[in-house]
Amino acid sequence: MNLKTNHLNLIRLIAATQVLILHAQNHLNKGDPTLTAGIVKALPPGVPVFFLISGFLIYWSYENCGSFKIYAQNRSLRIFPGLWSVTILGILTAALIGQVDFLGHLKQATIWLFAQATMFQFYNPEFLREYGCGTLNGSLWTISVELQFYAIVPVLYFLEKKVGVKALVLATVASLMLQMVLGHMKLEAGNPLWLKLAYVSAGPFFWMFGMGALAHRFSHIIVPFAKQYVWLLVAFYFTAQFFLKNYIEFGTNNPNPICFAMLSLMILGLAYTKPGIFNAFKRFDISYGIYVYHMIIVNIMLHIQCSFPLSFWLTLLITTACATLSWFVIEKPMLRFKRRTLHAVKS
Repeated sequence: MNLKTNHLNLIRLIAATQVLILHAQNHLNKGDPTLTAGIVKALPPGVPVFFLISGFLIYWSYENCGSFKIYAQNRSLRIFPGLWSVTILGILTAALIGQVDFLGHLKQATIWLFAQATMFQFYNPEFLREYGCGTLNGSLWTISVELQFYAIVPVLYFLEKKVGVKALVLATVASLMLQMVLGHMKLEAGNPLWLKLAYVSAGPFFWMFGMGALAHRFSHIIVPFAKQYVWLLVAFYFTAQFFLKNYIEFGTNNPNPICFAMLSLMILGLAYTKPGIFNAFKRFDISYGIYVYHMIIVNIMLHIQCSFPLSFWLTLLITTACATLSWFVIEKPMLRFKRRTLHAVKS
């Protein structure tokens, strides 16, 4: 089976769009029920889908890269150019449109800039809380988690070589147990720092990445099964979502593990069903741009008090334009420096 030919880029784009619609609905329309809210409920939850696909592709990439240096270089080229560009845009829009005084809070601004440009994107200083929704680009917390995943992969791969696939299984189970524990704890302002950091660490989210990695490890079994029963999986997933939404967790960043397993099989089945149809998305991948730019635009709409639904459609249009420009001007040119690691795997 050729694992390289798939629809995963298109699925990531749909997932990024789900996150955009969710945030636009919650912030611009204050959560009122509308058509966009229905779209959010109909689409699979974006962030868990990102973590699943990342686990599937990144573990595969590391296995084929040949060295840690190549792996680190490739991951950096994919993440940081787009991240740095959106950080610059965020500063410019907040300063020029929101009149945020970065120079007047130079120490906090410097720490924040360092955090945004490295791997601590969850940090949000007080002086930014009066602009927009209170966080300049709140969706970037997942970039920090993703970078932690990248750091964990070489360690787990090393352990897997020593003790077998059970190392990956144990790490996935341990993460799921941590997520269940934290899921029953309420995050409040008075919580200790270690608990707050736990919520933005890879710990409670790695199990979704781990399931993606395990799906790659057993792809010779899982992918053919998911392809064979893909439409049954689709029907089962959306039927369960419609009828059991009050009893199982859908649409959150910490889904029920049984539901997530069902979602994972559905995603992989769809990714490898007639995989040659959407080849254009291999050359035009704006999913990352959609994800990292949309909250910058949402905050502009909030600050200028643009009314809904105009603010929603402007957010969708401007975000897509920014993501497209970022892909052609920044991301794609930088990706030319990547060393190719994902080769066609046949079985």
